[in-house]
This record gives sequence, structure tokens and C-alpha cells, in this order.
Amino acid sequence: MRFITIQGPTASGKTALALKLAHALDTEIISADSRQVYRYMDIGTAKPTKQETQGIRHYLIDVVDPDESYSAGRFAEEAGAIVRRLNDEGKLPIVAGGTGFYIRALQNGLFESPDVDMALRIRLMAEAERDIEKVYQRLTEVDPKSAERIHRNDAKRVVRALEIFEQTGISMSEHWRRQQEENSCRSFDILILPEREALYERIDKRFNLMMNNGLLDEVKRLIEMGYKPDDPGMNAVGYRELVDWLENGGEIDAAIALAKQKSRNYAKRQTTWYRSVEFDLTLRDADINIYSVAEAAQEKLAT
Repeated sequence: MRFITIQGPTASGKTALALKLAHALDTEIISADSRQVYRYMDIGTAKPTKQETQGIRHYLIDVVDPDESYSAGRFAEEAGAIVRRLNDEGKLPIVAGGTGFYIRALQNGLFESPDVDMALRIRLMAEAERDIEKVYQRLTEVDPKSAERIHRNDAKRVVRALEIFEQTGISMSEHWRRQQEENSCRSFDILILPEREALYERIDKRFNLMMNNGLLDEVKRLIEMGYKPDDPGMNAVGYRELVDWLENGGEIDAAIALAKQKSRNYAKRQTTWYRSVEFDLTLRDADINIYSVAEAAQEKLAT
């Protein structure tokens, strides 16, 4: 498989860059966004409109209903099939989105992790609650590569990495390495990462625009359709805060401020993820010579 990825935190400009590159390469775009897969959730997930897609075909948008789950494994299978077909047609597809785990699954495959051992998980979580630093230190000893990628305060992911090691005797990073050897693909990876203050400003402005474009009405409509706050799709940032406001009342401005804050927090977590990944090209914004980028991608993937 040969494809281009465009990755970056929320509101960084991935869609604009992907469209420019798709026009330059006469190709198509696969969305790697874990929220845009949900039907009826258009405004709050920043789906591109028909006008915004500029005639470029997009895939894996509006795939499941908000009460259904969608996994990285399913994404890898479905996106992989699209990539192979487009490769057969002589095209280099663009995989664009902020769900890094989806793209990693497409690139590396997914190893079959062991079933959850609840007794082990409860023990490790209790240890993490008492002293997360001690538990994280243990991870650095048995799986230093995973420790580099996982924030020391992310107890859930620290514990999961230790679970895999204790259950299999093999580190999670080694599982990934072996899986990557078996998965045959080449990609040209682009990261778009604006300066933090500029990114946060864009996040706030975009949420204001979503509200002006009818996000609250969209949330009300989803509730009227019977979707519940704990449905997989409804857990998205922006939707969750507005649902809480509709159910509990209070000041709408407080709900909006909370949604913006959680969006900024999400962008911060995404940025941490990207710093552990190697990219062929890192950009601050989409204002570049797109043809030079297209040429670089074609050159790498042709060899």
C-alpha cells in the first residue's frame, strides 16, 4: 500500500491542506477522524460540506450511527481496501485526520492483544492511584519505548502497557514492531502543527462558528432521534457539554467555555502523541508550495 498522511491536532488546517494536495495529485481523500464516521453529527465534527470538498471524493465519513461503535481495526480494514483500489488505479490516496491511532493501525496493523485480566487491571490501577510515578517508572524499565510515547500521568495507558507485558512477557512496543514487519505499506507523512497560541485561538473561533451554524440545534435533533449521552458518538467534545447543559440547565456560556477548554485539552494530548512519531514533513500552516510537497511525496513513494 502507498499513501500520504496528513495529521495534526484539531483545527490545525488538515482539511485545507488535504484538498490542496488532492487537487495537485488528482487523487481522493480518506478521513481518519473518529467522530466524522458518525452520521447526523455534521457541525460539531467539522465535516467538510459538499461545497468545501471541491469535487474531491471523500471516504469513511457518515459510516455508522451515533449509537454504534467504530474501531481502529475496522478503520484499518476499510481504509486499506480503499487504498489498494486507488493504488490499482494509479493514485496516491491521502489519509487525513487527527485520530493518530487509526492511522497507526493502517500503517502498522493491529496486534492481537490478550483479553483483559480484571484482577490484574484492578491491582495495577490501585497501584497507579497510590503512586503513578512508581508505576510509570516500572514501565520505563520493561518497555522504555512505550514509556516515551505515553505521558507519565496517563494512568489508563500506562496500566494497559504493563498489562500486556505481564500477560505475554513481551512489551507492547515489541508487539507493535513485530506487527509492523508483517504489514507491507509505505507512506509519506505530513504533520501540520501550528504554534500553540495560534492553535488555541483557532479552536475557540471554530467553536463559536459551530454555535453560529446551529450546533445546539444539531444536538437537540440527535436527542429527539433517541440518541443518548452515553452513546459512542455522543461522547464527542462539544456534544457532551451541550447535552449536559440541556439536561441540567445553567449558563450556556459556561457550557461553551467548557467545550472550548476540553477541545484545547484534546489538542494538547494530540500534540503529545505526534511528538513521539516521525514525520517526513512538519508544517506550521497550509500556506506552502503544494506542488513541491506533491513532488516530494511522489518521489519517496515511487522508490
